[in-house]
Amino acid sequence: MKYPTLLTCLVAVALAGCDIMPKAPAAPPPPPTVQASLDEAESLVRTNQRDKALGVLRQAATNHPTKAEPLLRGAQMHYDRNEYGEAITWARKALEREPANVLAHSIVTVSGLRVVTKSLNDLADRNLTGEARDEAEGLAKLLRTALHEEDLVPVKTRPARSTTAQGRKSSKKAAADDPFGALK
Repeated sequence: MKYPTLLTCLVAVALAGCDIMPKAPAAPPPPPTVQASLDEAESLVRTNQRDKALGVLRQAATNHPTKAEPLLRGAQMHYDRNEYGEAITWARKALEREPANVLAHSIVTVSGLRVVTKSLNDLADRNLTGEARDEAEGLAKLLRTALHEEDLVPVKTRPARSTTAQGRKSSKKAAADDPFGALK
């Protein structure tokens, strides 16, 4: 009778040991999908929580390192807030993931032009000399070539004001045909 009692004790000790053994931690839940993150960010934007939305987009970009969408949305948000430096940074990161993305290139280009325009306006009352002037002239030449324009800022002539409805429509159409009109 000693053996069954001893065997019972050993089984009881073994089973008790199973309860005190550390259990393997549960696997963490998978990160939200890109679309779920974009939807959450959009919801936060609608409630004026832009900083939280940017945090969600930043985390989505980390969780999905091959997807450009969270970075593009963040770039667009910064652009809409006139934060052109940040817009350029986010769009450049998106271009690292999708080099041919037209929206990212557009954000970089237009944001850069907005920064340049502001800087030129700030310098308008000062005389540029030396290296700064040479560089500005080189950049102006590059812009003329890229835009196929002889004059970057043509002399503005005031057209005669039209009082007819047809005249107002044609001047609005002319403004709509020039996408760089705001930069002039």
